[in-house]
Amino acid sequence: MVGGAFYMVIEPITETQTALYLRPNRASNRVVGGFYFVTNGVRARSRGAEVELAMPLTERTKLELGYSYTDAKLTAGFSAGVVPDLVGYSGDRPPGVSKEQGTVALDFAQPLATGRDFHACVDAAYRGDFWTALPHSPT
Repeated sequence: MVGGAFYMVIEPITETQTALYLRPNRASNRVVGGFYFVTNGVRARSRGAEVELAMPLTERTKLELGYSYTDAKLTAGFSAGVVPDLVGYSGDRPPGVSKEQGTVALDFAQPLATGRDFHACVDAAYRGDFWTALPHSPT
């Protein structure tokens, strides 16, 4: 795996950027055939980037934003199983991997008279489409 991260604080904003390139020996594949199971497939590669941003809106509220992009795919085709139950073509996206994900959160903190703090958070997440199994598998 090759990657790097960059973290920057310019008061009052915090920003984190990450880039990665991963080429494991084997890709894990999850297949639905009445049951879920994980097996090693063939070669794959994954590369992407992630950005996070946190900034205060007021003295007691903070906004956090995040976005990631992942380009993952099999780099060789294969078939496995009796039927075969598991079929992957070079260029297929591995199961469970979204190309894009995003998050947004709003945090609130209020000091209490007891010396403690009250915290509340509202957040939302987005995840792009993804396969639950390899697209060319019969199950």
